[in-house]
Amino acid sequence: LTVSVLYWGRVTLVVPFLGNCRIPPHPPFRMKWKQRHVFTSIIATGMLFVLYEVIHQQQVVSVTVPPRGTSIACIRDGTCGGDRIASGEDIIFSKSDSEHLSENRWIPPGWPPAVKGECPKRYLSVNTHTWGRHHNQLQSVMNALVTAHLLNRTFVLGHFRHAKHWYSVSDYYDFSEIAYHYCVIDHDAMVAEARRKPFSSINCYGQNVNDLPLGKALGLKCPGKSESFPNYDFKAVVARKLPSLASDPATFINLSGQLAFYLRPGLSHISQVYALLKPAPDIKKEVDRFQSSMFRNSDYVAIHLRYREGTCIEELNTDFVRAFNISEQLHLSLQEQCKINYAYSKRVLEDSIDYTSSDPNSFSTPVFLASDHQNASAEKDLTSRGAVLYEGAFSTKEIGGLKGLATDYFLMRGGRVFIGNTASSVSQNTCYGRLLTIPWNRACAGWNFDLLQTMTTTALK
Repeated sequence: LTVSVLYWGRVTLVVPFLGNCRIPPHPPFRMKWKQRHVFTSIIATGMLFVLYEVIHQQQVVSVTVPPRGTSIACIRDGTCGGDRIASGEDIIFSKSDSEHLSENRWIPPGWPPAVKGECPKRYLSVNTHTWGRHHNQLQSVMNALVTAHLLNRTFVLGHFRHAKHWYSVSDYYDFSEIAYHYCVIDHDAMVAEARRKPFSSINCYGQNVNDLPLGKALGLKCPGKSESFPNYDFKAVVARKLPSLASDPATFINLSGQLAFYLRPGLSHISQVYALLKPAPDIKKEVDRFQSSMFRNSDYVAIHLRYREGTCIEELNTDFVRAFNISEQLHLSLQEQCKINYAYSKRVLEDSIDYTSSDPNSFSTPVFLASDHQNASAEKDLTSRGAVLYEGAFSTKEIGGLKGLATDYFLMRGGRVFIGNTASSVSQNTCYGRLLTIPWNRACAGWNFDLLQTMTTTALK
């Protein structure tokens, strides 16, 4: 720090360890005693204020993210649903949170920049038809969206496939905030634009476009046959396909759901785009109603119970071991997540936050439980100790009930702490949506950071 001291019309710059440098004033000027007294008082007051701020800042870690567009509603009131962005978009973490952040090497990347200028007239879409259920399809959509962004293309917001029918993404999600930061165009606008000016060239990777609503509306068809890829061999598939995809001059490109599922652009990109994903208006209304009536808008813990039709441990023992280099200790921890119960949840809460319970047999904090209803004993173990399931307009015990599934998803996103199953795409998408605004130890409690980073990164850069 450099302190300027005025004395008898001369300025002395006091630089610690470097000595003094006296500068004659120009033009000649002498301060009277009272003037010097007032000036010195102002300087002293300012220094005391700076000292107070320095001491105060030792108590918290503030991660400041760049401002987004003024049209985003959550910035006006200082909150984004359950993501709880502090006023002015400063994310304030407690000391224990910041220590845990440092230990896990996860530093939130901040919001992506806003779109400037016109979006490219080169497009990319994804056919979600053949690669898993809803949250696998959501991963395909979000990965393809980021891929389009990195390849300087505009992403076409299309449809999800469920029970032999197509459903618009806007039935479940609000992409308006994403559209502020990424070039996207919805189905109807794309159809209208392509009818005015048809695509000059079309190419497909892995799957054709003809069965998509967009393909049917425009009569699109790609040359060649569909292609499937080996399960969980992410990096090899991407390394083989990405160079030609990146250099492809076609005006319109369609990806298979499987290839898009494999195009994983890294945790920073993924956390950014998922944080901007918001619920459709009717789902947001239902989430707000349930949070208000059940938790009185206070903090709660969210738990996701995913049994995966009884194949969870088998998949860990085969696909996960084959795809990722995991230790025996981590393997055992992942197996526990396949059958989350009260004992596991309590231990994770104790490790993640300052959690204590006056009653060792029940939760001492409100708990929301999202369940696939396939492990009755684990579900009963949690609900009998205070966890509550969603009940409302979109209640369903069928895992494919997409409105209910989306409601569960955003209720889990809103929890102060989230406990889930690393092997589940529902839990993964919940974790991704929380990472930008919630410290790691609460965003994905009990998860392994290195594994998640490996899972979300292929050759795409």
